[in-house]
Amino acid sequence: VCGDAWQQDNESQRQSCGCCDFVACQRCLLRGLCLPGGGAFADVLAPELARALLADRGWLRYKARSYFFKADHNGKGHVDKFKVRRVDSRLAAELGVRQMTETELAQVLLPLIRGPVSGKTFESSAVLIDS
Repeated sequence: VCGDAWQQDNESQRQSCGCCDFVACQRCLLRGLCLPGGGAFADVLAPELARALLADRGWLRYKARSYFFKADHNGKGHVDKFKVRRVDSRLAAELGVRQMTETELAQVLLPLIRGPVSGKTFESSAVLIDS
């Protein structure tokens, strides 16, 4: 999560998942578990957790990727507009906000499209938070 886990010699001091490309040192893991609203591993995104994630770049990246991997249930490495819409619906319900309109969704997704526009798929790299 913070990047320091890769530099630690003692593997017992970190948690990782090869499938998710996730590594967290003990300090980050504790921080993630203690985030308000159920912590970084909560299945439901409560508003207080969303606010805390916005203040924590590493855990925000983790949570964004976790939503991507849930949407990419067949493991193809990309999602289509229909799957993105389902994530938008879920987030709107969890956070008590309105869903994006088709125009708003298109404006957000257009810069993330990889490959031909006609394919309209979005790769996992698109959910990474820019530095």
